[in-house]
Amino acid sequence: MKTFFNLFIVLILLVACKNSNEDTIECTECKTASYDSKTLRIGGITLNVRDFKEKRSNDAEFFSINTNENNIKALINNISKNNFTNLKGVILFSDAQTQITNLTAENVNAFAVYEKLENNLYNVRIFRKNNGKFDESETSNLQTTYFSSNDFINISKSINNKLYQKTFAIINFKGLGAAKPYKSELQDRLQSKLVKSETARLPEPDCSFPCDNSYDSFCSAQESQLGGEQWICFADPRACGEERMARVVEEKDSKKFKFKDIKVKLHKFRDKYLLVTNGGKKYVDMYYELSKNLNVSRIDYEEGVETFNVIEEVLPELESIADQPQSTEIIPINTQTADLLKNYLLNSSDLFDGGQTQEDINYLIMKIDEFTNKSNYYITTHL
Repeated sequence: MKTFFNLFIVLILLVACKNSNEDTIECTECKTASYDSKTLRIGGITLNVRDFKEKRSNDAEFFSINTNENNIKALINNISKNNFTNLKGVILFSDAQTQITNLTAENVNAFAVYEKLENNLYNVRIFRKNNGKFDESETSNLQTTYFSSNDFINISKSINNKLYQKTFAIINFKGLGAAKPYKSELQDRLQSKLVKSETARLPEPDCSFPCDNSYDSFCSAQESQLGGEQWICFADPRACGEERMARVVEEKDSKKFKFKDIKVKLHKFRDKYLLVTNGGKKYVDMYYELSKNLNVSRIDYEEGVETFNVIEEVLPELESIADQPQSTEIIPINTQTADLLKNYLLNSSDLFDGGQTQEDINYLIMKIDEFTNKSNYYITTHL
């Protein structure tokens, strides 16, 4: 497997971006779906609701409610006997097929509460109805720094293996600022659980409903400038390297690399193999550490073309090890492929700053040699 992580150094040229001066990047092409303003009774309290429309066929119905923390506490007390403190929001899930005007405990199937902690953190507790009462999920008490509809989708999938029909996001939007697009404990645990599940469901990769669809982004709740509620799509700043690389190549070459398709496949390998295989996560961490040292200003057209050529050359091997990690017959890295990877690493080492970078590259080249002509099974069991 370590041989495959060398490909992530290649991937750094796609998805890493050094020296970003912003903690978040708003996706300028993302739009929030239109909505109807309604009223809804929940736990005996009448609330103003945004019922978002124009959802995609695979989206759940989404309702957003901006209210104060006293109302949030009162309504959850009408639904659950559990004790919660410092509530900032509660997300209710329902499988009701018909329109709901009065949401009660009977038609709530699951919920997640966001409890305020110090340092702008939230503790997320997740509950699912079982024999008429709500039991806390084993995937619970996880920390995050923001509210995201992407997380609501992944919570739904992780406890129900599919989306509940309706999601009610009841949040006190006051003071919610721009989210920082880095994975927290909540996102990591949900991702790990989803890819390990029997249904092998991938985490939500797009800026999810009610935001518009944008890959490698997430839809975040934020207080508007007028003090109301808004949902905004944010993109991970590490993704801007791919866009720069694409522009560098396309300015001089008519060949159209399928950037999004390549990125989707590589992220699938990361999420379905590296992050769920013993020892794999440390290589993902190494990748992001190396990405900090990438000097994007040194990338030119030749490096861009070579990078995409190398990636397209090795993508079938990546897919084989992710799909059949226990195979003793498949030899993903032969001598020719190993030479290709090592030469690429050696030629690309001057694109990075930082003393540790060369040591990491030398280590990875050593691992290429170790795993050359070895089977998927050998690689997987020797991480």
